[in-house]
Amino acid sequence: MKSIGLDDRRFRMTFVSASEGAKWAKVVTDVVDTVKELGPSPLKENK
Repeated sequence: MKSIGLDDRRFRMTFVSASEGAKWAKVVTDVVDTVKELGPSPLKENK
């Protein structure tokens, strides 16, 4: 990701079972909070 100018914190891989709704909600919330903190995509600015 860094080679194309993206902070690797913008992506996350995790396994969440269909029965783990609370875990899924936490993962999504964490990703959204991280991306908001990082701001707009630097790729978008390069277009």
